[in-house]
Amino acid sequence: MTTGANQLSNKVRGTALRFGQAVRWLPQRLLRLGKHLQHFCWSDPQWWVESGYVVLDILAVPELYETLADWLKWRTRPLTPAEVTLLTPLFGTSLHYDRIRIDERAYLGPPQWNICYVSFSTINAWGAMNPALLIHEVVHVWQFQHLGSVYIPRALRAQRSRAGYNYGGAIQVANWAQRSASLQDFNPEQQADLVADYWRIQHGLPAYWGPAGLADLPFYAYFVAQLQTDGSA
Repeated sequence: MTTGANQLSNKVRGTALRFGQAVRWLPQRLLRLGKHLQHFCWSDPQWWVESGYVVLDILAVPELYETLADWLKWRTRPLTPAEVTLLTPLFGTSLHYDRIRIDERAYLGPPQWNICYVSFSTINAWGAMNPALLIHEVVHVWQFQHLGSVYIPRALRAQRSRAGYNYGGAIQVANWAQRSASLQDFNPEQQADLVADYWRIQHGLPAYWGPAGLADLPFYAYFVAQLQTDGSA
């Protein structure tokens, strides 16, 4: 089978997968809307912003957007077996790996500002990503698959916050783990960097928000284990 035929097959399978999941996830998305309405606050702009994203999920806009982008950006690809092997110890069976797509030639954003970003289950980059960066971005995919599109305004808000991506390093991780905190107590960007640092420490690399060492791994593992739960968007 030619490369072009493989790509065509990937596009067709991806389209069928997305819309099949949109149907299966609809009850959960409706339930999420109900829970969101229970926290109605007319004076909270963030509540209104997130309301829009919850409705977009119900209308399957993420699936429509991703499918259109996948067909327009022909080089977008699924995860490789090596990437799945890298991610599985972290995410277990809680992630729909076959839904993830990677665009390593995303012309708008990554080359201009040297960034990667996630649009639902698609990782947009410029060139190959190192393992820690891939893990960071896949945490955002996990957030979408488990929490819905509200991860987008929450992540953008986190980026503009004083803490930003800084989860506090090993000391904060240990303190919060000993208090039985939740991974969701960290903002979306902190979550992603915490998981990426866990992988770095495991492999003898310096943590981005260090210092940290092997003695700190059990505290990181406490939070990483929380990724390995069932559930979808």
